[in-house]
Amino acid sequence: MEGHEVFKHAVGMITDVIEAAFDATGTTADDLDWLVPHQANRRIIDGSARKLGIPLEKSW
Repeated sequence: MEGHEVFKHAVGMITDVIEAAFDATGTTADDLDWLVPHQANRRIIDGSARKLGIPLEKSW
């Protein structure tokens, strides 16, 4: 497997879905108390939080 490509794809997919949910609900990352994705890989969670502008201390 191409680990870096898998990482980029996963972060892109997670953030695309979350940004679509933000658009559909009129919310932003500032409205979140926590980011708790169904994802076991901490690097992907952290990468997604960074891309969305969510502080890492608010992600789990």
